[in-house]
Amino acid sequence: MTRTFFVGSVPEEIKPVYDLVLKNQKQTLEEMKDGESTRLLTKMVENDFKLNGYDLIHSLGHGIGMEIHEAPYISYRTDTQLKENMVVSNEPGIYIAGKFRSKNRRHSSNNKIWLYKFNKI
Repeated sequence: MTRTFFVGSVPEEIKPVYDLVLKNQKQTLEEMKDGESTRLLTKMVENDFKLNGYDLIHSLGHGIGMEIHEAPYISYRTDTQLKENMVVSNEPGIYIAGKFRSKNRRHSSNNKIWLYKFNKI
């Protein structure tokens, strides 16, 4: 798991970007359920980022199993239906060249009960 910690004062320009990424991560987490389209999840985040003047420049997430990065890839390039008990990451991110990046990661099971407990650790 990756967490973001701010040390010292946080520049005002970073706060709305961080909040936008966190909002989309939470929203995606709510939508990750059996039968959900990975392409639609990605488009949801892409659209919100674009409305706020940013781009999602990498995939939204990926499967985790024997390898840390494996199918299903959560991206506009693929359209996989999530299945119960899949373990996937939820990693929306905004990168501003030469300034900073805001990326939140959660590794989640697609089983809502387990997902809730796992993300509260």
